[in-house]
Formats: sequence, C-alpha cells, structure tokens
Amino acid sequence: MKRAVSFWHNLLEFSEFLRGAASVARAWSGYVDSLAGGSISNYTRRIMHGYTMAEPLGTIPDFLAAGLCLAYAMLLALGVKCSATVNSFLTTINLGVMGLVIGLGIYYAKFSNWSCDFMPFGFSGVLTGAATCFYAFVGFDSIATSGEEARDPGYSIPRATLFSMAIVTIGYMMVGAALTLVVPYWEINPTAALPEAFSSRGVPWAKYVIRSEDCRIIVI
Repeated sequence: MKRAVSFWHNLLEFSEFLRGAASVARAWSGYVDSLAGGSISNYTRRIMHGYTMAEPLGTIPDFLAAGLCLAYAMLLALGVKCSATVNSFLTTINLGVMGLVIGLGIYYAKFSNWSCDFMPFGFSGVLTGAATCFYAFVGFDSIATSGEEARDPGYSIPRATLFSMAIVTIGYMMVGAALTLVVPYWEINPTAALPEAFSSRGVPWAKYVIRSEDCRIIVI
C-alpha cells in the first residue's frame, strides 16, 4: 500500500513539473519572440506552409521552447554543481532587476493610485490573485529532495526552504506595490504589466530591460 501511494505521488508530481516546464518554456519563447518583433513565430508559420494544429495544442510548433527544454536538460546532466552555479548567477541578476523595478516604482509613485476602495474585486478577486501567485511557490518542495547533495541537510534544507519562500513572498508584495503605485490597477496591461507601466510613464528603456529580464527569470 505504501509503495502504491508513493508511486502515484511521484507520478502526479512528475506530471506537475512536466506541465510546468512546458508552460514556462512556452512563456519564455513568447517573450523572446516579442523582443524579436514576432519574427520567430512568423518564420515558423512560413516553414509550416500554413499548417496549424488544433486545441489543446498550440496553433504552431514552438521549436524555441523545445530547444530551451533540451538545453536545460543538458545543463542538468552536467551535474548539480554546474546547474546550481548557473542558477545562482541568473538569480543574482534577477534580484538586481527586481531592485531596479522597485526603485523606479518608488521614484515614479503616485500614492493617489491607492486612494480607491480596498479590495475592489472582493474576496473572489483575492482568491484569483492568490491562485495566480501560488505558481511562484511551485518547486520549493524540490529543495527537500536535494538532501543527498547537501553537506548538512538537517541544517541547510529547512533554512533554504524558509528563506526561498520568504524572498518570493516579499518580492511579489514589493513588485506588486511598485506596479500599482506607477499606474492604477484598472490600467494595468495583464499581458505585459511592468514593461507597459514604465513605458507609459516615459521610461521606455526600462521596458526592454524588464522584457529581457523576464526571459532570464523564466529560465530559472
């Protein structure tokens, strides 16, 4: 019975990471294609000669997303130390850009944006936002499975779990506050919230910095 429960748990967790990797890779390729002015998707449509796929698949194959998955699999195959070094480097850059976003948000803040009613979308809106933000916490459980690679798992794993969740939570809160201080919540573009917010305030260079940083954040 224990083996059956463990098997189904591992199978469901694997399918969760599989779906997550696919959606993250598609989002990353979408950002890259946006930076390239849509040239990648247009070229794919040309080589497909108008062929499209039906739902639930995408309309066209995403070769860039598939290449990202293969590249990251090769990176993981090089060992934990190599992948951890790359992740640490990318995370450092991400935190720097996050600090830039928060700083620009404070500089261009309009506190009148917070003068409206509290919780304008009600409790259902809070649940919808929480469900969206919950995806940011997916993967923290993988820290617990790295006990064999840790020198002192009893000391490092609990602290790494708490610190990672605290950093993600504080980061979401501060970036969300900066965003709503720059533009009112009803003017936020859901497809490109941060880039369009700073572009509307006359900071076009921040749009490209954040766009390129989104590509790196998704890779982590």
